[in-house]
Amino acid sequence: MAKEELMQFDGLVTEILPDARFRVQLDAGHEVIVYTAGKMKRNRIKTLTGDRVAVEMSPYDLEKGRLVFRHKDERSGPARRAPPRAQFRRREAMMRLYMFSSRTNPDLRGFTGESTGGRLPEKYAPWDATGVVRPEKAPPHGFSRATIEAAIDNQGYQLWRTAKAKAAKPHS
Repeated sequence: MAKEELMQFDGLVTEILPDARFRVQLDAGHEVIVYTAGKMKRNRIKTLTGDRVAVEMSPYDLEKGRLVFRHKDERSGPARRAPPRAQFRRREAMMRLYMFSSRTNPDLRGFTGESTGGRLPEKYAPWDATGVVRPEKAPPHGFSRATIEAAIDNQGYQLWRTAKAKAAKPHS
């Protein structure tokens, strides 16, 4: 028995189904379910809703077919295109942190984003500059740079207290 010749039709993809299958409306008005041909899978040819495609079908089963070709740039309309991908958002540059200590309260320290320390609270003034943390360096004492920068963005400074030194016990 000779193999029957396959019939080929053109159509429009109306729905994407699971397992690389599609619902296609043929130009003749008939709706069929088709699967992606192996060559299309191997060459990673993507098919979207609204694409014009060529479908091969056996004369014995006119409800199923094989999607063998996707026509280039012949979609039914611009409204059916896939939404654009979100662009990669570049991380903002980190700021330089300036460290200060209070003269009136020696265990009180502060971070600010400006070298003058003008935004530090006046009630603990005067403030002495004690150092600078460059953007590529981690802040001292295990503080999170993100937390410090968020506080500086919100209120202009970040305060913390150092642990007071314990009095040394005399050895007996």
